[in-house]
Formats: sequence, C-alpha cells, structure tokens
Amino acid sequence: MLQRIRQHLPQFSLYLCIGFTALGVDLGSYYALLSADMWYITASIIGGVLGFFTSFLGNKYFVFRKREK
Repeated sequence: MLQRIRQHLPQFSLYLCIGFTALGVDLGSYYALLSADMWYITASIIGGVLGFFTSFLGNKYFVFRKREK
C-alpha cells in the first residue's frame, strides 16, 4: 500500500501546488481590484473566474497530462 501511495505522491503534490496557486490568483486579484475601487461583488466574480481558469488550465496541462510509459 505504501508503494501505491508513493506512486501518486508527485501528482498529488502538483495538484496541491496548482490549487494554492489558484487560491493566490483568486484572492490576489480580488484584493487588487478592491484597492482599485471596484465594487466588491464585481471584484469577487472576476477573482473567482481568474482563479477557476488558473486551476483548470494548471490541472489540465500540468497535473493530468498524458504521460508516456
């Protein structure tokens, strides 16, 4: 069982890194837009969309890409 966990650990670590990066993009853009005097609901929507696309594209192209065996 430990070998099976070790096998997936690099992919899981990358998944966590992409998730935290998306969180940073989401919150960072939200606070940046708030400091630019944007309405908080609009800033939240834009930040959420940017975080979503960061997560989606990061997971698609880095975490779950097809690897040759």
